[in-house]
Amino acid sequence: MSQQQPRRRPQLIDDDEQLLQHHHQPEPIKYGDVFNVSDELASKPITPKDAAMMQATENQALGTTQKGGPAAVMQSVATANLSAGLVNRDSISDVARDQGMSVSETKVGNNRLITECVGREVVGQFVEPDVPMKNPSLALEGEAVTIPFPSRCPHLLKNSFVG
Repeated sequence: MSQQQPRRRPQLIDDDEQLLQHHHQPEPIKYGDVFNVSDELASKPITPKDAAMMQATENQALGTTQKGGPAAVMQSVATANLSAGLVNRDSISDVARDQGMSVSETKVGNNRLITECVGREVVGQFVEPDVPMKNPSLALEGEAVTIPFPSRCPHLLKNSFVG
């Protein structure tokens, strides 16, 4: 009696495995993965154009990109999404495209309250001391403090910059 050879798995199985792998392909990092935002924005991927808009708005309002601030975080995430091939270089979220970005500054006593928004959603808010510019080196001594996010962006605040 001849011994039967083990059967090969049909090629269809390999195709199914590839289909499953394709179906479980990683997703881009989204706003909700990084910021405390509502469902409308939370489900949107952070794109290179979104990051560039926030960086330009932050630079216009504050004169620089804040270290560890929303623009810096968005730039890092957008670069990771782009490098992984999960977004295109020219991608922009509909929220950023339709509602824009804003950075608002409000004087509170001797401090500045800075609020950064994507559309109507707050993605960053911090307090900095309002340092007189007669001695610019003093401005470097202040540390930003993160405070809880309000539910909506204060669009009508004084000194508001919109990108």
